[in-house]
Amino acid sequence: MGEKGARARVDGWLVGALLFGLLLRLLVLSWHWPYPLSGDEAAFFEQARAFVQGKGYHDLELMRGPLYPLFLAVLFRLFGAEVTAARVAQLLLSAGLVPLLYGWTRLRHGQQAGRVAAATAALFFPLALQPTLLLTETLFLSLLALALVVLERGLTRPSWKSALLCGILFGLVALTRATGLPWVALAAVGLAWQGRVKRGWATGCRLGAVVLVGALLVILPWTVRNALEHRALILVDTTGATNLWLDNDPVLGRDGVKAELLRYPEGERQALALRRGLASIRAHPQWFLDKCWRELRAFFALEYFDDFVRRPAIWYPPGEVWARVLLGDGLYLLLVVAGLVGLAGYRPQAFLLELVWLAYVPATTTLFHVELRYRLPFLLVLIPYAAAALAAPRPAALPRRRKALRVAWAVLCVLAFLALVLAHANYPHLSYRIAVKRIHLVLGQWAWQRGQVAGAAEHARAALRAYPESSEARVLLAQALRAQGDRAGAEAVLREAIAYRSGHPHPHLLLGDLLRDTDAGQAARELAFEANSLENLQRWALVHFASSVPPSLDLGSHLELGHVLGWHLPQQAEGDTTFRWSDASVRFRLQVPADGTAQLVFRMSAGRPETLPLPEVTVWQGGACLGRFVVENGWHRYALPLGNQEAGVVLWFELRSQTYRPHRYDRHLSDNRRLGVMVDWVEIQVAR
Repeated sequence: MGEKGARARVDGWLVGALLFGLLLRLLVLSWHWPYPLSGDEAAFFEQARAFVQGKGYHDLELMRGPLYPLFLAVLFRLFGAEVTAARVAQLLLSAGLVPLLYGWTRLRHGQQAGRVAAATAALFFPLALQPTLLLTETLFLSLLALALVVLERGLTRPSWKSALLCGILFGLVALTRATGLPWVALAAVGLAWQGRVKRGWATGCRLGAVVLVGALLVILPWTVRNALEHRALILVDTTGATNLWLDNDPVLGRDGVKAELLRYPEGERQALALRRGLASIRAHPQWFLDKCWRELRAFFALEYFDDFVRRPAIWYPPGEVWARVLLGDGLYLLLVVAGLVGLAGYRPQAFLLELVWLAYVPATTTLFHVELRYRLPFLLVLIPYAAAALAAPRPAALPRRRKALRVAWAVLCVLAFLALVLAHANYPHLSYRIAVKRIHLVLGQWAWQRGQVAGAAEHARAALRAYPESSEARVLLAQALRAQGDRAGAEAVLREAIAYRSGHPHPHLLLGDLLRDTDAGQAARELAFEANSLENLQRWALVHFASSVPPSLDLGSHLELGHVLGWHLPQQAEGDTTFRWSDASVRFRLQVPADGTAQLVFRMSAGRPETLPLPEVTVWQGGACLGRFVVENGWHRYALPLGNQEAGVVLWFELRSQTYRPHRYDRHLSDNRRLGVMVDWVEIQVAR
């Protein structure tokens, strides 16, 4: 009864962790679904789509392993070339890390450590974020975790079946990213050694050979294909050699090296890059050492803190900001510190193999260049050690001297890690400055909301003294200066903010609002920065703009910003006509220009394919329906009576429309927006 109850509790706890991990990943996916594909994501997408369309497998400009694009191709064959389907499939793979890490850690350190490992896998933000990106990491980590679980069982009970499965899985890991190749050799050595210990050298050698055979079964066909295709021995890909040159030539730089590589056929690039990369390192040893030191510090840096500081123009929902700080950087620090303590205190059977991997990952990343997703395989292997240290299962009894040595080693490792983190950036000082800035901004915004303009300006200046790079503080100061009648001062502050952070949309938008009356062309160019963020900048503009409400809106000109809510971004039709698509429900406001009988006039088009029905539109004002009508294709005027109105009254209107999604109508179209009708302009006309 007791054992059965314990198993039920374990299963229930694991199911809870798995469900929480799924919910977190779904939440992150909801935050990131509007993000377009970029860089390597777009390249993998096109590579897989071309394969599904029967155009054959083609290598990318710089060759990569084949398994990930083939994985995408299978998904595209099943669900169509759908980015969302690929992200959901990766989400499920990522959630699978929860039971894998639970089982792996429990095998080593017991039930409590397994629970901690499962919780870490469920909560760690980088693991939840990766499924939203069409990159190799999610598939690589899932295969690596599965292979490590099989290896753990194989080291406990060596057999030819576990050795063969290890070889196959680590071969698949290598075909996903060639950085996984060392695990083939490590697994072969580990199983050979355990086989020797338990059954003699002959058995050990056979087990090691079986691992290699399993890996060759999956890698060799690809190597043969490369030999036939490129007339060269390319085991998996050429990324190691090409990155050696790409990242270590200070004369040509990455772009120059890439241009040089692309002049040669794929079969010649590996030898050329290896030769030129080593020559460049020998020619610039001090530059190379400085670069390696910089990359090593970056490898252990706080990923999301750095991102917030480096790219303040990127907007994230408040929930994601906290998730990045607490479940990203916060959990990362805890994971590495606890993992280093666990490394010093525990010696599982795979300890030496994993120690080699934990040295190999930062070493190769430092040799090339750091992208912090590259450290995820390093952190994955640390999780069981961290879980063991946090769960604190009783280790085997050790002599007092050995315990003291392990404690000293743990302290030294943790101090070295913290020194590397602080050598990259003075995070405590930066945190203090940001906290002071944030306090003054909150106080300044409170003062602004209470109408205390001078107090808002003073707090904005105090925030700038604490953190001179702050665009938010300059935006608040510009608002206060404009309210005090100092338009020139407000403009100067906003232009200074743009000079500091040119990509941040808020100063651009506020400057555009300031320039409406004096330079409409420049104002429109500044207001076009509405497209530079996923933040709801229409709502932000409505709150922060100070310009008066006009009697007409030219939608698509950008000058309507500040008076519209819920509309899609401006577009241009054939000719010079600019417009915005409505959604299912959108709002806008207009000011009545004069006393008299008024009407609301639109110029709009249905914008529907001929095979779809025309949309019906209803217009509401003040809770009353002004009218409904069907919008035709092509540009037409539509008018609705407003009755007698007084000059200067501001009226809010709501336009509701039937919608369609272009992607659902035609799967070849990437546009999956919910589109209502196309509106060119709208105005209130008063009969004189």
